[in-house]
Amino acid sequence: GPTREEVFGKIDELLKTLKESGSTNEAFTAWKEAEFPSKMVNNALIHMYKRIVNIGDEGQRKLALQLVEQLCGADAITQTHCREALARLISTQNNLEAVEGGLLDLAVWSVNTDQVKLAELAEMTEGGSTHPLFFNILQKLAGASENDTLALFKASEVKLLDQLPQALRTEEQLGSLLEEMKLSFLVPLLTIKAELWRQLESNDGAPDAFIAWIRENVGVEHQTDPTFIYALVSNLIRFIVERSGDQGEEKELILRYKTVLKTFLGRDAGLQLCSIYALQVYCFTNQVAKGVLLRWFVNLYEADIVEEQVFLKWKEDVNDTYPGKGKALFQVNQWLTWLQETETDDEEDDDE
Repeated sequence: GPTREEVFGKIDELLKTLKESGSTNEAFTAWKEAEFPSKMVNNALIHMYKRIVNIGDEGQRKLALQLVEQLCGADAITQTHCREALARLISTQNNLEAVEGGLLDLAVWSVNTDQVKLAELAEMTEGGSTHPLFFNILQKLAGASENDTLALFKASEVKLLDQLPQALRTEEQLGSLLEEMKLSFLVPLLTIKAELWRQLESNDGAPDAFIAWIRENVGVEHQTDPTFIYALVSNLIRFIVERSGDQGEEKELILRYKTVLKTFLGRDAGLQLCSIYALQVYCFTNQVAKGVLLRWFVNLYEADIVEEQVFLKWKEDVNDTYPGKGKALFQVNQWLTWLQETETDDEEDDDE
């Protein structure tokens, strides 16, 4: 069979033909006639992709990608070839000779022609070493259609935080980036999280005004979304803790915001559980003083914001998503035991 150099030479030749003729037909025939051995097709396509991303003229680049699409349609190359060739280029992005936007165009074309799924593309860029390539791809896709991009994004179940370099991997950084790139529509609740805090500060947290703002600005479908509840409760905890001079004031503020919490948690055990996790994570990440978590548990219980079965469910629930569970349990275990015994006594009284 032909050597790699001979294969690469033929690719260069057919791309030259493509440029001169302005039509894919001759180049397509040249590929077919070359009869590359199956084990060389991958290398041939990688070489072709490397040449394509280095074509300065956008029209020529589009023409070259039309040729690839034609070859896919004729089964001369497969989806697997396209996926592996793109992955190779992305993994060597830092050493790749490419014109500005060359690799971006190739990636967007790969998604649009369904040669690569968005989730597969996300695997190639995960970890942030190629950042901001994945966000640029989303931005370019959104430029054509936000609705289609949102549908693609939802179906892919991609976690955008994993696309950021370690040093930038926070919800705040992600929220700012999405806002800057006009991609907030992908994760609307992230933007809402920052806005909730601004609203609490601007109204000096007037509960009724705060509820009205949420009703007006947060879609009904999001109001029972655990992500929204987590954001709401996290912001309220931070607001109350930062404005409490002492324990008495803390309790007063919790009672003041009881209407907000009751409005959105209601009697939904799942959402109440989510609020306990928000409290757990807040205490863990802010390394609050010992006793604060227990105090909040007691206040939420006595104010009838979180029901006793929910506290007991939290005790047994195994969930690695939220850090700090072990430390939290240690601080409130005695109180939970008391709660469990109280509940058992109540049940026995009811039976008599």
